[in-house]
Amino acid sequence: MSGIAAYKNLITLPVKRLAANLERNLWIRDVKVGRHLLHTVNMVVEERSPLAMLDYNGACFLVDERGFIFTGTTADQLPELLRIYCGDLAAPKIGETVKDKKISESVKIVASMPQALRASLSLANPFDGRGVVFASKGGFAIVYGSAEETARKNEVLQAVLLDIANNGRRIAYVDVKVPDAPVIKPK
Repeated sequence: MSGIAAYKNLITLPVKRLAANLERNLWIRDVKVGRHLLHTVNMVVEERSPLAMLDYNGACFLVDERGFIFTGTTADQLPELLRIYCGDLAAPKIGETVKDKKISESVKIVASMPQALRASLSLANPFDGRGVVFASKGGFAIVYGSAEETARKNEVLQAVLLDIANNGRRIAYVDVKVPDAPVIKPK
């Protein structure tokens, strides 16, 4: 992919061109190429990791924590990823950053969450009217609200989810829009 095979002389090796060749692959976020004479070429590649799957009425895309859309996919691939519902909006172009404010805010919220918290969620809906609302894998809704105070909301939400799991509670929804006064509605 880098094109390094075309060069035989380490002294004239175009390291910037090799890095640019690799960066054309949207799965690659950053590349550093260096040479150490006489016999060594170092390539440090930072890959993109999918944070979530954006779902535009069945047209699905992987997005990283910065909101960069780097590949298309199908809804059944990577079922462990949280899906962000994108409604009837036009599908984005691969290689762009999310433009819609509500979807971008959802990505920001999901990126702020620890992996264990993300893993307990299955769907995010930014078009609910109450801000971002998540569907938990436990079968109840989580009203998260905006991307403000994410650290505090995540802390409170983790504690509430742990309490629900440890005590076998049946919940209709959890609301952490105001993290200092969470609401837990039993079923």
